[in-house]
Amino acid sequence: MKLEHIVLHQIVKEQKGKPSLKTSNSLLPVNNDTEEFVEKIIKSYSAKNPTYGVFEEDKILYPFQTYVEEYIENKDFLDFSLRSMEILKKEIDLPTTTGGYVVFIHYTENSKDFLITIMLDNSTSFSVNDVNLTIRKLRSLDIDRLARANRINFEKWKNKAPQYLSFIKGTRGISIYFQKFIGSTDMTSSRENSDKLKVAMASYMSLNSYTTSKKRDVFHKVGNYSLKKFEADEDIELKAISALMDEQNPEDFLEWVTNNNEIEVSGSFRVTQKSHLKFLNKEIIKEKGYLLEFDRGLIGSKIRKNGSTIVIRDVPAELLRNL
Repeated sequence: MKLEHIVLHQIVKEQKGKPSLKTSNSLLPVNNDTEEFVEKIIKSYSAKNPTYGVFEEDKILYPFQTYVEEYIENKDFLDFSLRSMEILKKEIDLPTTTGGYVVFIHYTENSKDFLITIMLDNSTSFSVNDVNLTIRKLRSLDIDRLARANRINFEKWKNKAPQYLSFIKGTRGISIYFQKFIGSTDMTSSRENSDKLKVAMASYMSLNSYTTSKKRDVFHKVGNYSLKKFEADEDIELKAISALMDEQNPEDFLEWVTNNNEIEVSGSFRVTQKSHLKFLNKEIIKEKGYLLEFDRGLIGSKIRKNGSTIVIRDVPAELLRNL
């Protein structure tokens, strides 16, 4: 990781109060302290299992993306951050909201550029004086419990690839005002997330040498869970799926996805069409000239596999007459 720019501002606001800004007039220095700070931010961010989204199309109503584009052109990071704070001041002006510290970070990793915007809360810590054994209370930024955060992958954004913008659901969830500040739609499509989950599950089970029987059992459990969430119009949680993937190691799948930069699965997402969950309950065999699709629950009763042969029992007579 290479830290390019970092700046810290503060938005002061109590519940039912009006917001005001305390802004810096210079960027923070790039040194060992700020680099360590950013590395911890990135680690904490990745561990939260980001939820993916895209920018709103209306750039007039949601100007943050325009400010980012202008920063890429003129390289004035401080100006970009100050203009962005004015948007945040407008959007946070709600009775129930409170302020915090806002950090803008531009860094590169593996030759790719990223922009992180986060809001941090204060936390209390204590230091000990070893000479006279006294305790002193300190105020610090709570990195582990990110309150609001988003990250832009510049390369994916430029190439119009999906999932170039991500959020974490922090200590207070994704607030509407923070989404409006960034100008982000809620999440990537139901289809996109379902396809990513399909790839992640298949890769993980193959990597861990799951037997065919165990794969079917996992698909059945995840399918039942996902269907219940769909019917209740609730988010599918990757943490819950992880526990169903391996009951003995309930966080192993979650940690594997978190550390795998090639498979970007949202930490939570909502399925809008039941057909997007078909891969959990259906087995599909496609060859040149035919497509065989059946419920996995039928395997062993009406459908049997024997080497390269599939035997289907109790086929309706009406269907046989048409063959």
